[in-house]
Amino acid sequence: MKISESKTILCLIRKNGFCIALLNYTYATNGISVEVPNLVNYIDKEIIGRDIEKARSFRPDAIIACMHWGEEYKTLPSDEQKELADWLIACGVTHIIGSHPHVVQPMELRKNPQTLADNVVVYSLGNFISNMSAPDTDGGVLIKLELKKRNQEVRVNKCSYGLVWTSRPVLSGKKNFILLPAATPPKDISASEANRLSIFVNNTRTFFSEYNKGINEYSF
Repeated sequence: MKISESKTILCLIRKNGFCIALLNYTYATNGISVEVPNLVNYIDKEIIGRDIEKARSFRPDAIIACMHWGEEYKTLPSDEQKELADWLIACGVTHIIGSHPHVVQPMELRKNPQTLADNVVVYSLGNFISNMSAPDTDGGVLIKLELKKRNQEVRVNKCSYGLVWTSRPVLSGKKNFILLPAATPPKDISASEANRLSIFVNNTRTFFSEYNKGINEYSF
């Protein structure tokens, strides 16, 4: 399928008086050919611009763009990511959740100069379940975004993150991969697990304390 033939894949979630529009885009598909009836939304500004306009026609309370972007194993967002994030928000996206680099990247709560509302930008969630053993690839973050509506005006009430870490069989001696809340791990994990988890938590907290803007850690 050619990019120019791409069709909008728009998800609308209506719950508790809110309408949330979700858009998803990827830079590529790892060399896998996308053929009908399958559809993939590629990162293409012309297509994205049309999709945002279509999403806005439903008058959603928020438009969240999930972006598969960035450079693998780079902890800081590329200039391309930052430029695209600015463009998305200028076009009407309210919040951005990024993935792909396999390591966490900074997140920020920024004030929109036009609407005066807060926009959340998460450049990379890192890894969820992972068999990677390279530094910083064995964990990631969960984002908690709470919106508040008053008189049809929607604002970010709270936004925070929680750290998660993957225990691999080679460390635990168990059969399965196990996702752990990194801030409050079980007390019965092995010394090897505890050591690797501690390294991830300390490195990530130090990194976020330097680069995050307005988004702090929550406890599970």
